[in-house]
Amino acid sequence: MDNSMFEKIREDARRALKSGDTKKAQALRYLLSLLQKAQESSVSGKVDEEEVLRILNKELKSKKEALELFNKGDRQDLAENEEYEINVLKEYLPKMMDAKELEKIIEENVVADDDFGAAMGKVMAKVQGKADGSLVAQLVKQKLDKS
Repeated sequence: MDNSMFEKIREDARRALKSGDTKKAQALRYLLSLLQKAQESSVSGKVDEEEVLRILNKELKSKKEALELFNKGDRQDLAENEEYEINVLKEYLPKMMDAKELEKIIEENVVADDDFGAAMGKVMAKVQGKADGSLVAQLVKQKLDKS
């Protein structure tokens, strides 16, 4: 896999191990294992940047859900670990769009007679991995409700 993001994660994991930051090294090793599994199951034997971003975003969503559950279950030890890993993941993801940027894209791409699924498809194609899906859904719904 000659993928720059994959290589950056691999190099950062090595650096974390050498510097004694075992917590970060462990988080990065886990990411590497996810990417390697995707590579092995890929027909081409490679994973492109888009797939890496998809995997990282999926993992981020999963970790946020776990964090919420740990907070509800009063498991601060586990919640702190999830929060740390979320912050590590965010280092490798592009800066997320804010609501104002999303509203502009939605305004440009969604028309009043779109159904929700079609509108979401249009917007998500434009923001690919740069916006939180739940925020996009909320804003698209608002736009369609106003129309």
